[in-house]
Amino acid sequence: MRPLHLGPLTALLVLAVCAVCLPGYAQPATDLPALAPDQGPDLSQVRVSEIPLSKQADDDKRTVYIQDIILDNGLRQFGLHKADILYKPATVPAQNVGWNAPDQANWYHSNMFDLFVNGKNVNVGKSTFTILESGPRGVADFTLDNEFGKFRCRFVVIPNSEVLFADFAIEPVGEVKSLVLKLHNYPSSYKATREGKRHRQVLNAEGTLEPQAQPYPLNPATDWWYFYQDAIFDKDVPEYRDPTYGPSALVLPSDEPRKVKITVGDYEVPTEIEYAPDRRHFRMAFLDYFGLGNKPALARFVKERGPVRTTLDNLVFVPQRLRKAQGALPQITPDGLTGEAAAAVPELKQLLGALPEGDPWPQKPVTAEDRALQLLDQYDKACWAVVKKDRPGIGVLVMRGLHWRSWGLDQAEKSLGKLLRETGVSHYAEYYWKSEEMTYFPATWEEISRFDVIVFANVPFTVLGPQRSQALAEYLQAGGAVLLLGGTHAYGQAGLDQAPLGPLMPVQPTKLFDLQRFDKYQPLVKTKDAPVWLNGAGIDWKAAPTGLWYHQVQTAPTGKVWLEVGGRPFLVTGSAGAGRVAALCAPPYGEVGRGDAPFWEWKSWPGLMARLLLWLGRGETPNLPTG
Repeated sequence: MRPLHLGPLTALLVLAVCAVCLPGYAQPATDLPALAPDQGPDLSQVRVSEIPLSKQADDDKRTVYIQDIILDNGLRQFGLHKADILYKPATVPAQNVGWNAPDQANWYHSNMFDLFVNGKNVNVGKSTFTILESGPRGVADFTLDNEFGKFRCRFVVIPNSEVLFADFAIEPVGEVKSLVLKLHNYPSSYKATREGKRHRQVLNAEGTLEPQAQPYPLNPATDWWYFYQDAIFDKDVPEYRDPTYGPSALVLPSDEPRKVKITVGDYEVPTEIEYAPDRRHFRMAFLDYFGLGNKPALARFVKERGPVRTTLDNLVFVPQRLRKAQGALPQITPDGLTGEAAAAVPELKQLLGALPEGDPWPQKPVTAEDRALQLLDQYDKACWAVVKKDRPGIGVLVMRGLHWRSWGLDQAEKSLGKLLRETGVSHYAEYYWKSEEMTYFPATWEEISRFDVIVFANVPFTVLGPQRSQALAEYLQAGGAVLLLGGTHAYGQAGLDQAPLGPLMPVQPTKLFDLQRFDKYQPLVKTKDAPVWLNGAGIDWKAAPTGLWYHQVQTAPTGKVWLEVGGRPFLVTGSAGAGRVAALCAPPYGEVGRGDAPFWEWKSWPGLMARLLLWLGRGETPNLPTG
């Protein structure tokens, strides 16, 4: 029997568990900004992007690293912000995550919760913040691993919703005598001040909780929803419109919390939720009515809170990939596999078989799930060679950076015709105030393996961050392909000398700013290593294509130069494990004068690019029209 490849999830899986209609969430698509100049929002998908972890401060008082993950479902961008802070002279850093966009205050942007086990704050030590799913829904995991155990908060965003759903899983190392979650909220904005006056309020089933020094004890069986506002700083009051954002709300599920305490202060309004010591999972839903006044926000919340709770009660927080694998257990076999992949199948089947139909693993929810995902990745990678061979054509993901259009990728895709099975697009941007980001990158092995070739069109590896860089390296070594295109953010500027991706590339940078210009346009020349298909029908070398700029790179020991420009490497190819890599080391830059024939305007260029993509993705290079 041929090993089963567990392909991408369909939107139906998510819609089946999120079928509750959430009134008031839908907005006309015409009111929404486009995600990209040539693409409007897709309200059935959640696009997940990341600003990788980077150092923001380092002085004698503290060292700060931050990371952002953005989940965009077309209605709202949910910006989640991780802060890794070491307060000196302490040796153990604080690890926090918050909801920083579009609002920085309501659910505090640098620390929206602290988890206490036996009275000790476990938001310390080592943490990771990773993208788990994108597409039919967006999922990001904040995970802690420290002396107290393993703890995870999973954030989920679904289509047609402006609610941030969260699921906590705890795996303590010792006996739990008390379990408390403390939420941090600054209603309407912590910057909302007017001569020092504020009027924080929390509305719940019992009425309105006014400011007082003592906490309000509440019964979550009846008080399961909370609406946080400031009575003075109301978005609908003109004089306070600018310094405020809008109110927020919290919804708790059925039968989980044991006690709730809210202290309505004049600045922060902390909410403490107590759980039974033997509980290992608990959930909640966060709402933020950014840009709305108190009255319209409350009216909307009154309509929404019931459906939100029903959705929260029924939402499947287990990774959809594991659920799908659980339903396909009979087809997961070691047939045709060898080594570690074959040996891992019994453990994978045992873990999937132990996954309950309803809730996640009750005893070791973090460890068991992580192990199952790891084994499933290992299994699917081992099956991938068969899957790639059997599926038609190629799938291409293009990471679009500055000047990407000049490479003629659109025309190359047209040249491929029916041989192009699937396409994906991501847009890269660099901001001086918040580093760099991409609108999309595959979040899982299941997602990345849909593509046969990933093109970095003037996009640096640095935007990937450590986790996605490792995922891409594993994809390459399992049989994937990467094409590098030159430009202002490529090669020396791209982090090409850094592991794990740098050593897999066919070229290496020689310096940071490596773009160099010839005195005049230089011809493209085939080398002795050039494959036969570079002489194929439809590629007119008599047109004498040329280039003016080049990247000052050196060929890696495993790289082969197929084309040169002015004696410099132009097209260099190589292998990385079972995968293939190629680098075009001259950018499509230069003014065109009479008699010049720049390669990017060469009529044969789209056909050459199409053949290169086919060689990378399948090793096939049939004749194609050059159009």
